[in-house]
Amino acid sequence: MSYTKFKKKSEFKEIFYVDAQIQEFMPYPNHGLNVILPSEHLFKSLKPILEKVLGGDLDNKKVVLIPNGGINEDRAHMSYVYLQQFTTINNMYLKQLDIENWPKKIILDALQDADVLVVSGGLVSRLLRSIDKANIRSEIVQMIKLGKPFVGFSAGAMCLSETTHFAENFIGESDPEVITENPLGVIDFEIYPHFEDNLYSRVEELLPKNIRGFAVRPTDAVIITEGKLLLAGAPIPINFQK
Repeated sequence: MSYTKFKKKSEFKEIFYVDAQIQEFMPYPNHGLNVILPSEHLFKSLKPILEKVLGGDLDNKKVVLIPNGGINEDRAHMSYVYLQQFTTINNMYLKQLDIENWPKKIILDALQDADVLVVSGGLVSRLLRSIDKANIRSEIVQMIKLGKPFVGFSAGAMCLSETTHFAENFIGESDPEVITENPLGVIDFEIYPHFEDNLYSRVEELLPKNIRGFAVRPTDAVIITEGKLLLAGAPIPINFQK
């Protein structure tokens, strides 16, 4: 049984303090995707979304985390700590993989056995290189396209796009090496995570007019499920024409 029925919210403030409202933005052509793309948090709102895409409660569900975009970085550790708390209070299992050093078979067994795949933040270029070094790109893409729930924080959200303009030119933490890597190409828009409102004009200029994207604050997320593109909180659409 989920510990949320017994634990005081003050003990898990990172989990409970974000309660972003979710609204439908537009239909999405790929009806098979179950994708949640936050900057950092969204954990109170994450539970009902996952329950919906998993078709029931979260008890005994398995979560696999790929942290390789930011190993030894605070952002990757932060994602792990939040997930550890989230999975603990919801009676779930959490396994963290090191895809740069583990054998391919062990990695794929863990991914296939998982109910939810999570990728944390860091550098998009490093994350993509790690995926290709492990030779698991096609398997990960296929799993996501077939509907395995995917949660991508920060770089984990950015890697899912067809292009990498935001990652290459990210304000304060550019990733120029990403131009030599191929993103996973599952979604047809880009995510700019950790967005602050005063950066809007600069962020907007980073995308060519023919590329769509969302500026996502730390407590926002973009969600795709059941053929719908949903917004949690208030991500700002860029170059979208509804």
